[in-house]
Amino acid sequence: MKYQKKSLTFMMVIISMIFTNVFVCAYAKADTEYKSAKGISLPEVIHDRQIEKTGECGEGLSYTLEDDGTLTITGNGKIDAGAFSDVPAIRNVIINEGVSDIGDSAFSDTWNIVSISLPKSIKRIESSAFGVCRSLESVNIPEGVVYIGKDAFACCFAMRELYIPDSLTDIGDSAFFGCVNLEKISVSGGNTAYDSRKECNALIDSQSDTLIVGCRNTVIPEGIAAIGENAYFSIEGLSSVVIPDGVKTIGKYAFFCCSDLKDVYVPKSVGTIGEDAFLEDNGNLMIHAEKDSYAWGYAGSNNIKTAEVKAKNPVVSDETPVQKPAEVKYTERKQEISVSKIKKYKAKKLKNRSVSFKLKAKSSGNGKIVFNVKKGKKYITVSKSGKVTLKKGIKKGIYKICITAKAAPGYEETKKIVSVRVK
Repeated sequence: MKYQKKSLTFMMVIISMIFTNVFVCAYAKADTEYKSAKGISLPEVIHDRQIEKTGECGEGLSYTLEDDGTLTITGNGKIDAGAFSDVPAIRNVIINEGVSDIGDSAFSDTWNIVSISLPKSIKRIESSAFGVCRSLESVNIPEGVVYIGKDAFACCFAMRELYIPDSLTDIGDSAFFGCVNLEKISVSGGNTAYDSRKECNALIDSQSDTLIVGCRNTVIPEGIAAIGENAYFSIEGLSSVVIPDGVKTIGKYAFFCCSDLKDVYVPKSVGTIGEDAFLEDNGNLMIHAEKDSYAWGYAGSNNIKTAEVKAKNPVVSDETPVQKPAEVKYTERKQEISVSKIKKYKAKKLKNRSVSFKLKAKSSGNGKIVFNVKKGKKYITVSKSGKVTLKKGIKKGIYKICITAKAAPGYEETKKIVSVRVK
């Protein structure tokens, strides 16, 4: 396929996983015309895992699989990781009240699933939970869900609508990557972390004003600072994009493999365009920009046709490719991360009790701060807001926390390791 490039190798991490649990059952692979997407390489449909009609799928959870492919899950608790991955007999999923979490890759590569019904009791949808469910057309994300993990709905090629409720304030990287047929994106007005301002049909990180998921019907609103990585990757039917003044960054692969894209209007405010932001061998693509702008130089360096824009009105003056200018370097600045002082703790005082403290961190580039335990997960935890808890019985030693400042307009993602000493 002409769109397969070396730059796409990172996409393969979301491609199918093989699980060893095999059960005896008479179900055969369903006859489905699978969706696909340009630039995303998936394996042939060879998954043929079979399961019993009834069984357990987590502590306190059971399931029933009907002859028509309807899977119903009941009970209280978390669906096990990989519980229903690669099962071709499943077409519709009904998860009843009481289920709290959907484990990693629980339904990944279950390519015949068309619809999923989730209860209000669901709190977390873990990484790759529904990844490569390429026939999935509809899923309701109910109020109550607080977390959707990395690649959770990646490569759900048939998905048409996406709704984000108030409660959902933590969405992992590439959670909706490859949802190439999205037509409608909306965010509840009470959500404090994300928005779809002015009914723009996009998912926007409210803190950084970064558009992280777009669709063919998106109208990029004023006030956006950046177009995020993969925001429009391989979106079908997208013919033109007007990027408003004020946008400073277009992320890596933002419009890559959008083969229907013909016209992109890029303002002078854009000062960074990431690797493979546009499909280089799309002969129909034209970047409309001012002659002395960063976008004009980028287009010339990447053999993309240009048309001059004067003042604020898009005016096409020349539709022929420009001569490649001198080499242009595209760089982002590293962020500085400042952290509050961490005091030392004594293990003997924590023998029978735990202790918590707030780890305060700021980045010079105003990038979103994310906390993770780097060393000592058995004895130390950290919340997304930076609340650190040292568990009772903690041993002497040095425990490490990784603080990540996410990429922000003009700044690259930066990490800093801090130590918590227990004597």
